[in-house]
Amino acid sequence: MNLQDKGKTIGEMYAEDKGNEELKKLMKELREPMPAIVEISSFQYEGKVYWRLLDKSEDITIVNGNLRYVAMVGEGINAIFMKYGSEYYISGNFEVVSQATIEHMKRAMAAFKDLESESESFIKEKEHSGISGAELNRYLNATEGFSTYIFEHPIMDISELRASHIAGYLNWMKRLPFLHYSKYAMRNDTAVLKQFFQYLYDKGRIKDDKFKEVRA
Repeated sequence: MNLQDKGKTIGEMYAEDKGNEELKKLMKELREPMPAIVEISSFQYEGKVYWRLLDKSEDITIVNGNLRYVAMVGEGINAIFMKYGSEYYISGNFEVVSQATIEHMKRAMAAFKDLESESESFIKEKEHSGISGAELNRYLNATEGFSTYIFEHPIMDISELRASHIAGYLNWMKRLPFLHYSKYAMRNDTAVLKQFFQYLYDKGRIKDDKFKEVRA
């Protein structure tokens, strides 16, 4: 393989070797696989299936004639998808995901998006109070890190947030192998998250105020 071929798919290298511009364009469109779990919203003609990503509302088309025989509307598909034009094709095997699991995942996604929205509002409030620069970055880093933790440790509703989630986040940060989580960073994150929880508590989004007792 030549150095200029590094990172290219076999299809792209074949198209370049043949000098076929149309095939080169097609291979480039097919280059990026998309692993995802999607929800089936309806079956259409000619083996086409309408589906949606769990954090989206619009329908997109999968072309696969076998899905209608193994899955139902409301269930999901866990697969790697390849895009061609405006349609997607399943690459390799796929797994059917139950409707109950899909509903559970959708609730968790909705709670996560709600948390992100509240985090953005909290940061804007801090900006309006005059906080900026390095100090504002402290707030951003803590709230964004906490959102990432919640994405990996889902909740079903923002009202479920407890002091234990702050403690869980701090322990999770300490265990990340690529991050040196200093005592200073831990104290900073604790202080920011306690303010964020107070913000949620004042808005009535959470009821438990034991977060005030959390120590770094």
